[in-house]
Amino acid sequence: MTTLLQILSLARSGSPARAWDLFAQSSWDEADPKTLTLKGRLLKDRAKAAQRSHQAAEAMQFYQQAANAYEQAANIKADSYPLVNAASLALLGGKPQRANILASQAIALIQNNPDEGENAYWRCATHAEALLLMGDEIKARAFLAEAIAKLPNAWEDHAATIGQFEIILAEQGKNYAWLERHRPPCSVHYSGIIRLKNDAIASDIDSYIKNIKPSFFCGSLAAGSDILCAQSFLRFREIHNPLAELHIILPFPIDEFCQLSIAPFGENWVKDFHSIIAQADNVVEMGLDNPPHHLAVAMADKIAMGHVLRNARNLRSSAKALTIKSKGEKLRPELAAWQNKEYDITPLETARLDGDMGEFSNDGDGKKLQILLWLDGASPNRLKMADSAWNAHDEGHYWVGDDIELAYQIAQNFMNEACKIGCIFDIMNIPTADMIGRAKAIASISKPHGISCDYNSAMAFEFANIAQSIEEFGALKTLWGMQSLWRIL
Repeated sequence: MTTLLQILSLARSGSPARAWDLFAQSSWDEADPKTLTLKGRLLKDRAKAAQRSHQAAEAMQFYQQAANAYEQAANIKADSYPLVNAASLALLGGKPQRANILASQAIALIQNNPDEGENAYWRCATHAEALLLMGDEIKARAFLAEAIAKLPNAWEDHAATIGQFEIILAEQGKNYAWLERHRPPCSVHYSGIIRLKNDAIASDIDSYIKNIKPSFFCGSLAAGSDILCAQSFLRFREIHNPLAELHIILPFPIDEFCQLSIAPFGENWVKDFHSIIAQADNVVEMGLDNPPHHLAVAMADKIAMGHVLRNARNLRSSAKALTIKSKGEKLRPELAAWQNKEYDITPLETARLDGDMGEFSNDGDGKKLQILLWLDGASPNRLKMADSAWNAHDEGHYWVGDDIELAYQIAQNFMNEACKIGCIFDIMNIPTADMIGRAKAIASISKPHGISCDYNSAMAFEFANIAQSIEEFGALKTLWGMQSLWRIL
């Protein structure tokens, strides 16, 4: 059976629907305060999802159910944490007087027992939230600052508190811009040129990282700028922030990538590459079906950017990009798209060696990054009414195009019907039978009313920033092992 902690981790990582499904599938002891506290958390997530879908009555119902679950937990075992959550949810559920009573009870518990609460952070944060509910924002600000000072690297906890404060302040009709100073450190996508004339840019990279103090650093690892960026981050992490994470996303498997993008530049780069790989928190290898090199690099960039944006959203923090380019050079298309979306980007300029070693030219085979949708269960009449070109195939239909926003709009036309939609983001010209089969397999184990997709597609949607919600809901066994499945709404 999935543990309560695993379910909570899923909810915190941005997959609340999957967390609720796992919770609902298991038999739990409803007299256990921990079970009731988690139930309250998951019901609160359902309320927020209903609110985003403009289902006000359903959201109100979920908020009230969540408040009841938290209050039951506090009644079984006196604890300020479920009590203050019950208070906040009572406010959101339309019961402000009840919220005030519960908040005052939470403060009384804390004041009567200095060791009350899970830890020093939650004790102060709970006190801050209760004060906020009672209208004392000045003291609430002071207690929140004290809470974060006690556990400065508990970023997921900070994010949960900030999210709660945002909702409370919005419900109270107050401004919450002051929360900005308390948000967890930023998440950064890094990239850059491969043929450096020298390593003089390294000091500028060091200055950038020391200034913004990232908690999450994600990109590729080619010789040159990528490796200098990763090395700088690892030095910063060792001295200032051991909990910060380095995530590497390679466009090809490690050995192939090393042969193409590292070894031609010398053995020192090879040693640095393997040293960084060994210290990374996560390494994703792509390009298992031998795609065109330049497209694999572009795809890895886009997925890494989506990964950064998702992490920033989960932590209620900011996303930034650092790129190293030669003087006068334009940003690569993926980085230009990042800039066009008004995400923060810092280009640093340096000298590049002449030549084309390590560069991947467009081989002109007609392939490009595209979205493939598989649709199962749509009636012939409904398909005729759709203003899009669906191709019949094997008792279903597929659509392919390079505009992810258009793909989302097309899929939305069928989301509210009893249809199953599978999606993959990949490099293709005319989709192969294997690609269509993958999208069909994903659709076959999905639920109606949404798009089911693979990890790459989910991160592409994260980058596009057009979906209402994106969350992991399961896994699919493939030739390359178990692949995570995601749901787009």
